[in-house]
Amino acid sequence: MFKFLLIFFILSTAMAKESFFEVSKQLKLLEGDNYHAQVLSIEQKLEEFVESKDKQCKSIKQDRTQCILELKNMKLILIKASFEARENYLDYLHKKRKKSLNLEKEKLIKEINSSKKR
Repeated sequence: MFKFLLIFFILSTAMAKESFFEVSKQLKLLEGDNYHAQVLSIEQKLEEFVESKDKQCKSIKQDRTQCILELKNMKLILIKASFEARENYLDYLHKKRKKSLNLEKEKLIKEINSSKKR
């Protein structure tokens, strides 16, 4: 029975780890106007992975040190991915605002040029 539980734990950890990394990559690639809703959804999933891993670490007595190290790494990945996503969003907003600013500038220049011709 113990071997079965150990195998199940190892498989579920490997599957969760893979999904965790896939989801963290999604977070880094976010962009656009729907950013906030997407970030909240993905960060929620990542936090659920971390909480699940935390519960697993508390319930396992053997290899607890390894489990805690994996949990720590998951938390670090979550933090890095989250801040990278935020930085990407700031870049997106900057480009969008810069484009709007240039459009406004062009509009004003056209107005001035058209008023000189009169």
